[in-house]
Amino acid sequence: MKPLSDLNAAEVKFLHVFTRRALINWCAQGLANGDSSFDPTVPGDLPGRLSHGGTNNFAEELVEYARSKNWISKKGHFVLGAAYKSATGMLKVL
Repeated sequence: MKPLSDLNAAEVKFLHVFTRRALINWCAQGLANGDSSFDPTVPGDLPGRLSHGGTNNFAEELVEYARSKNWISKKGHFVLGAAYKSATGMLKVL
């Protein structure tokens, strides 16, 4: 995936909404695990891998975007309170 700074406004908006959809799955995993941990590659309604030259893991790109929004921890895969709030908002529109 291109660096965030190279994305146009429409691409950034798509990435934002797509990541919020991923948060729903990640928050559900965090609750089920009992410690807010999640695995971004667990199949759900999101693709685990979208290729760009066969090397990029799109799920990890979503994780990095979520980190930039402070929805998940800086180290490891743990959802933060802001993620639950954002995921709840996304559930309301689905």
